[in-house]
Amino acid sequence: MGHDNMNKIKEKCALRQGIIKEFLAEFLGIFVLILFGCGSVAQTVLSKGALGEPLTIHIGFSLGVMMAVYMAGGVSGAHVNPAVSLAMVLLGKLPLKKFPVYVLAQFLGAFAGSCAVYGLYYDALMDYTSGDLMVTGENATANIFASYPAKHLSTLNGFVDQVIATAALILCILAITDGKNIGAPKGMEPLCIGLIIMAIGVSMGFNCGYPINPARDLGPRFFTAVAGWGMDVFRAGGCWWWIPVVGPMVGGTVGAGVYFLLIELHHPEPDPLEENMVKDKYEMITRYIKQYNVLPACTRRPVGYSFKDLYLLLGDGSHLRGLNLALLVEALSPRDYPVSVEFDTMSIVKVFCCLLLTYQLTEGKRIKANKTATPPPAGPNVGQSVFRLYSQGASMEDWCMLDPFKGGVNSCAGFNSSHPLIIINHGWSVDGMMESWVFRLSSAFRQSLPEVNIVVTDWLALAHQHYPIAVQNTRAVGQDVASLLRWLQDQYKLSPKRVHLIGYSLGAHISGFAGSHFRGSEKIGRITGLDPAGPLFEGMSPIDRLSSDDADFVDAIHTFTHERMGLSVGIKQPVAHQDFYPNGGNFQPGCDFHNIYEHITEYGLMGFEQTVKCAHERSVHLLIDSILNRDQRSVAYVCKDNSAFEKGMCLDCRRNRCNTLGYDTRRVHTGVAGKKLYLKTGSRMPYKLYHYQFKVRFTNHLKRIKPSLTIALTGTKEESGELPIHFKEEICGNRTYTFLITLDRDIGDLMMLTLQWEGMALWKNMWDRMQTILPWGNMADTPQLTVGRITVKVGDTQKRTAFCSVTDDGMHVEEAQEKLFVRCQENHQKQRRKKQRLA
Repeated sequence: MGHDNMNKIKEKCALRQGIIKEFLAEFLGIFVLILFGCGSVAQTVLSKGALGEPLTIHIGFSLGVMMAVYMAGGVSGAHVNPAVSLAMVLLGKLPLKKFPVYVLAQFLGAFAGSCAVYGLYYDALMDYTSGDLMVTGENATANIFASYPAKHLSTLNGFVDQVIATAALILCILAITDGKNIGAPKGMEPLCIGLIIMAIGVSMGFNCGYPINPARDLGPRFFTAVAGWGMDVFRAGGCWWWIPVVGPMVGGTVGAGVYFLLIELHHPEPDPLEENMVKDKYEMITRYIKQYNVLPACTRRPVGYSFKDLYLLLGDGSHLRGLNLALLVEALSPRDYPVSVEFDTMSIVKVFCCLLLTYQLTEGKRIKANKTATPPPAGPNVGQSVFRLYSQGASMEDWCMLDPFKGGVNSCAGFNSSHPLIIINHGWSVDGMMESWVFRLSSAFRQSLPEVNIVVTDWLALAHQHYPIAVQNTRAVGQDVASLLRWLQDQYKLSPKRVHLIGYSLGAHISGFAGSHFRGSEKIGRITGLDPAGPLFEGMSPIDRLSSDDADFVDAIHTFTHERMGLSVGIKQPVAHQDFYPNGGNFQPGCDFHNIYEHITEYGLMGFEQTVKCAHERSVHLLIDSILNRDQRSVAYVCKDNSAFEKGMCLDCRRNRCNTLGYDTRRVHTGVAGKKLYLKTGSRMPYKLYHYQFKVRFTNHLKRIKPSLTIALTGTKEESGELPIHFKEEICGNRTYTFLITLDRDIGDLMMLTLQWEGMALWKNMWDRMQTILPWGNMADTPQLTVGRITVKVGDTQKRTAFCSVTDDGMHVEEAQEKLFVRCQENHQKQRRKKQRLA
């Protein structure tokens, strides 16, 4: 009955005219595009970056375009862009009479999408702007809906920007939808087009935000003009509004012409013989798949299958080895072949998943299967690792090799058994080359500590593999290092206490495995883990990763624990006796993509690679810094988490609550492993920053306010300059607030402090004038902060300084007033301490 009713409703209401269907499809498609795209901009702007960044905007527009194409593609082709529609008209793929209908639908859909975003974020807009909708300035919000040029952008450059970006868009769309080119698998075109938008956003969005769509820009701009922003939306940027309208139309024409003249015009006619050869390939692969039962395992599962289910279906994947991937992809591509097996898009995607998991993650499965609760027994080792004794000034190939697997007496003249031993273990290798930091670290040790043996573990042959395979190899390399230590102990009576293993990324876990494999009456003296690798180690038991049980003292520096999709490059959990988290451990200053030019200047062509691995490798450079700049040691402080440290609550060195970062770390055993220590560092070497704890107590009963304060410290050496104090919540009286302040230089003993309450100076002046006119003006209360106590504690010296006012009005600070405080007299401080003890 229900089905019959639905059929009747469809017969009565279904549209018969195709042009109206296409109009509605274009309208709805661009509506969704604006809802997701401009919605992501609104969330980023109105949250002041807390819930968004440029990347999230790129993702929002990319997914918006992708969903729009999925939604309207089967009806109208999902142009959702007048420039695309114009290109299709010029190429004869859209009748000219439909062009104005498409364009009208696109503009109306964009306008409606802007209405939806405005309604969705109306309260947030009013809170952010206080009802004052501005087109330009710091609190501008018109850029949520339409594009506006950057300050550096000229009209001509902006026009060229839009022509090039839109031409690139059209070129890529035509390539994806060209049936005589490689194209995209059926049903995957929207995803590919979404990736085009992402590519344009990350490469061409700096000048004006890549509108590349007249409807996407002009429709929302009309909306802002009538919704409260006014006609300034058309006057801003030197009447910028016409650039993202005309430029994309020209760019669409250029892109269509270029693709037609250089690609489409030269497509050959299909060769019947070649088609038969492809059919033969197709049938061969089909028989192969049926023989090994690959396709059913990958495609019979419902859409909601899990990776665990896929693992069980795949087994070890050995039957796929040797299969030509390109041939398989070609065979599985949808074609009009007269075969009985139907291949849809989801089948292709699942096969790709099967191949990916087979070649990458089945090795991870084996690693997991090999892990046991106890270390594997020591046995014969094939010794695939090479140990090279560092020699200053010589190339790595000329370094003397220590070979514990051949037996006999060592022939390296540079090795001195009376000196301590440092073994450096590198990490996973992408290109099979020894990374430059290995040489810089070795050179730093030789420069600062000439009487040490420096050995580099070369396991590149095992590290230059797929990551899960390299992870599996770390155990064998760790056993090789343990064999080297046993050999040195037997041959030269080298005490394990004098051994220091240093490992970066996977090398950190190699050092841990070496410690666990080393069997003797004594443990290895020290292991330093430099941002130990996270994937396939995070959350594992101590026996399956670096841990505090692997040496007498283990310290770790965590520099890149920021999670993406549940994974982090560096391990986040504490793994040592002392775990250091510079800058919270998530990310490091100077490692953003806008620092790429600095890296190119410093590293040349390797600057881009350095930018990518900057945060992960920062752990190495912090260690090098601690060796070369031992007079500027960075101090870290025990704290429960980074949030408490950011508030300045943890600058305490009593009972071993602080330690030096790097080579000179004190070997502190607190009885509890996994002590987390936090500190701030600079963006360049030397990384040392001086930490100050600023405490202020307000004693008057205030109406809850959120003042903007700045302080300036004056020491015996120099001044700090203005330092902003940010309150994350509204303050009230009778409460102490603590802040962390960092400086890149030592200003000496603190002598003076300047406190300024930055108020609305303009409104204050107007109010002062009104007070002189109004008879009751003198009765008005001036807002004041009554400061009960100000203290500043220096982290490095642990000296705490109290400050007192120099004026007769005591500790009162008015809005827009600057107040000077000086160091309190020593006897005054002693009296206060006595009162506190008595209390």
